[in-house]
Amino acid sequence: MARITSVLLYLGVLCAIPVTADAQVPSGGNPFLPADVESSGWPAVRGPNFDGHSPEIHTANEWPDAGPPVLWTRELGQGYSAFVAEGRRVYTQAQTIAGQSVYCLDADTGETVWSYRYDWPYEIVGVYPGPRATPSLFRGRVYFAAPSGIIGCLAAETGEPIWSRNVIEDYAGRGGTGFGYACSPTVVDGMVILPVGGESAGLVALDADDGSEIWAAGSDAASYCPAFPITRGGRPLVVGYMENSLVIHDRLTGAQVARLDLSQGYDEHSAWPIYREPYLWLAAPFQVGSQLL
Repeated sequence: MARITSVLLYLGVLCAIPVTADAQVPSGGNPFLPADVESSGWPAVRGPNFDGHSPEIHTANEWPDAGPPVLWTRELGQGYSAFVAEGRRVYTQAQTIAGQSVYCLDADTGETVWSYRYDWPYEIVGVYPGPRATPSLFRGRVYFAAPSGIIGCLAAETGEPIWSRNVIEDYAGRGGTGFGYACSPTVVDGMVILPVGGESAGLVALDADDGSEIWAAGSDAASYCPAFPITRGGRPLVVGYMENSLVIHDRLTGAQVARLDLSQGYDEHSAWPIYREPYLWLAAPFQVGSQLL
């Protein structure tokens, strides 16, 4: 059975490392950031810039022989959700027999600050039980996705619900999502951008404040990869790694800029592309393999 046991080894490592004498501690008090970098936490599954990179410095080059110190452990249940962090709080998703929930935990102790139950358990006795997506943080709110297609928004401070809707039902989503909707919400420019796979709604952008539609575009079937925001020549774009295609849309208007056929029939694309302007690298497990565009 899938389990989430949240062992915050990373925090343990940071707390164990002395800061060098010449390190400049910024006014925010975080000794692991350069003096001119504002602390933004880790608001999305691939970090503040959606590239998997952290600006942190003064971290350990290697772990102690006995391993990094463990501050706390906490069993939450089943699922595949990672953690996002802001301030002294961390957020994730998991399920128990009572249902699926978003959890806000104290980063220092692992204690629950709040939890919000949003759905019944998903395949609780199946091979892959529990939520697949990771929450996202944006302007004091938490955005989450459920395997059923529910997209929700909560107050980060209290867990109070603000809005929710089921994008698979609303847009008749289709494609390679038979193992449950797994796309973590991509929240950027005041929008929640999601691959849905509906007719004229391959990608959709919802207003982060109320969940209303800002734009919907394309008709390609979706897969498991979240929407990926990039900038090309100064233009804000969003990449959709769909079931059988790669699509690129203008991030603000939804207009399709480019489309590339990749495969036919059932296929899975679940790994986010890697982008270093002007190069976009893709990786896929079944039909296409890896390629650089």
